[in-house]
Amino acid sequence: MIQLNLRYTTSLRLKIAFLFTIATLASCSIIAQDSPLNNDFETWFSIQIDKELSKKWDASLSFADRLDQNATTQKVAFIEPEIAYSVNKRIKSSLSFRYSIDPFDNSTEQLIISRTAYDFKVNRFKLEYRVRFDHALGDDAVLNSFRNRFSIGYSRKKLKFTPKFSYEMITQNKREGWLYNRWRLRISTGYKLNKRSKLNVFYMIQRQINVAAPQQDFVLGLGYSYSLKKRKNKNKKDNKKKD
Repeated sequence: MIQLNLRYTTSLRLKIAFLFTIATLASCSIIAQDSPLNNDFETWFSIQIDKELSKKWDASLSFADRLDQNATTQKVAFIEPEIAYSVNKRIKSSLSFRYSIDPFDNSTEQLIISRTAYDFKVNRFKLEYRVRFDHALGDDAVLNSFRNRFSIGYSRKKLKFTPKFSYEMITQNKREGWLYNRWRLRISTGYKLNKRSKLNVFYMIQRQINVAAPQQDFVLGLGYSYSLKKRKNKNKKDNKKKD
């Protein structure tokens, strides 16, 4: 009983601290912004193909297209292969390469992206902290930006929907030094179509900070993901037949 109570108390404290951090960061970002805003509406679309390579390793390939100017003009399109490694049940790291094209001036950008996430469950809630580091190829800076994201999701075995709320703060490396660039508030949900296919829908508010004329974007996103079948191990089958 004592062990159970200690575990419950620890989980409850972590949950309260997690929510308090999100609320504090979000309120500080919103209150601190006094400059006039330039508002826009954007739509983001994505397709992702996943493949489980082993118990520890996963691979994926993503395609994305984003529209701005009230969703009438193509903002950017990119392709991103990624490899991920599960350190344990709670920690997962990944490395990806993103090749982006800006159709406005036909410019391209190549990013090396590193992500590490830590999550834990409290009853049916899943709390997660993710840090992301970006490096632009051809840039002298070792890191161009890093992101801190806090999220809380809810799931049940018989529930096809998986709602999730997240707050993200993005910091960029500029000539003046490291500065907070923008924050994001996002609410999303996933819907399982079948065992391998899933739809993801989200609505996000993104706002710039530390600039004279900040941009505020209202983003509606739609994504589709598909998981490829696992390969059956023929050696195991052969060994079973021999036995």
